[in-house]
Amino acid sequence: MAGVFISYRRADSQAWADRLSDSLILRFGGGLIWRDVDDIPAGEPWPREIRKALAAADAVLVLIGPDWLEDPRLTARRDVLRHEILTALRSKASVVPLLVGGAGIPDPARLPRAIRSLATLAKRQGLTLRDGWYWRDDVNALLVELRRIVGNKRHGEPLKRLYEKLGQFQGDYFSVLAKPAQALDVARQTLELLDDQTPHYPHEPILQIVRGYTYKNEAMALRDLNDQAGFEQSLARAEAVFRAMRSETEVQTAAAYNGLGSVEMLRGRMRPGKAWINRALKLWPDYPEAIQDLRTAESYLAADRARRRRHRTN
Repeated sequence: MAGVFISYRRADSQAWADRLSDSLILRFGGGLIWRDVDDIPAGEPWPREIRKALAAADAVLVLIGPDWLEDPRLTARRDVLRHEILTALRSKASVVPLLVGGAGIPDPARLPRAIRSLATLAKRQGLTLRDGWYWRDDVNALLVELRRIVGNKRHGEPLKRLYEKLGQFQGDYFSVLAKPAQALDVARQTLELLDDQTPHYPHEPILQIVRGYTYKNEAMALRDLNDQAGFEQSLARAEAVFRAMRSETEVQTAAAYNGLGSVEMLRGRMRPGKAWINRALKLWPDYPEAIQDLRTAESYLAADRARRRRHRTN
């Protein structure tokens, strides 16, 4: 269940919530990040699901955008956002207001009495997420706070030991690749380990790469199990990780490009995949995985051209 709950008004801060979610999933994994647009199962009553997520959360991030205070729904007792904030303030979770889109600290006098203490929190410990070049620095400041809150609730392993476990999982995955149910189990064990440990190492780029490729491994196993919806969901998560890496971790840009290329290839889009892989090889000409992926893409494209020629001559 969630370690970090993202509370936001869609009409006010959807774009920032999307980007922040990608940033946090890159570091902490999807298993520790909760937001209602993704995580309420179809047919489930939203109040119950939100209460369950908030009860399990270590931190609740309340996004306050430029129109947050102007929305009249905030004064309605049945308003979802008001319900989330009130429940969070009454819980044991750390509540962190986040100002986005140039928003200022809300005027306490204009807030419903039940959630007025949120303005006090914003003054005392709120953070600002600015757009453009400042986004990465501001997210890093948030990560320092979340590492303290979320990481302290989990036992951290030494990084060397963590790499050894991940290497073992990787070997296990490829040894059972022909048995997709077992491969899926290994991929999910890997993600569970990453979710448990990455709150201690949110800035470790190798763990971010491993997460992206493990989502891809999960997608391949689901594809082989004929779970198309699961395949697409896992592949979308892999893509979100690689896109966040591309914009926020410059030292791993080549890995992000190659990851995006491998995602496109799994979707059957070899030409866009090849274009991403070539961008990776421009940055790192000897990148072994990119060289192998490029060969795979070129082989597929050559076979496709041959099929087209045969079709024209028949």
